Amino acid sequence: MRASHQDEEFRGRRADLIDEGLPETLRFRSTWREVKEMLVTAAETKTSRAVEDATTLLEHILEDEGWLEH
Repeated sequence: MRASHQDEEFRGRRADLIDEGLPETLRFRSTWREVKEMLVTAAETKTSRAVEDATTLLEHILEDEGWLEH
């Protein structure tokens, strides 16, 4: 299944937020670099699997670092 153009733009904005919205101390951690790479891959490949994988990793990182409330 291919993602829509709107989904691609949303993923691209998420990757940009990592570059522009995170402090350098977080941005250069390996986990944030990995999720950024996965978001870029999802935007390029437009496959549902890549989108799911990137989203899952992003959610885990946000939870682990206390950005999401339970």
